[in-house]
Amino acid sequence: MTDLRVRRTDRAIQDAFVKLVLARGFDSVTVSKIASEAMINRQTFYKHYTDKYDLAEKNESAGD
Repeated sequence: MTDLRVRRTDRAIQDAFVKLVLARGFDSVTVSKIASEAMINRQTFYKHYTDKYDLAEKNESAGD
């Protein structure tokens, strides 16, 4: 089972990503903006995802 802190951070990243994409569009969203919105460090983002494309792919497959 995954640590609760890891799951919360992952959820914060995903929520921030969706919010930013809906507000600004995918092309204008950066890892820095996602990290800022999720209130995490960029390095924390990279512990969970390779880049925003990896996040988008995993977020899309989670919805299936």
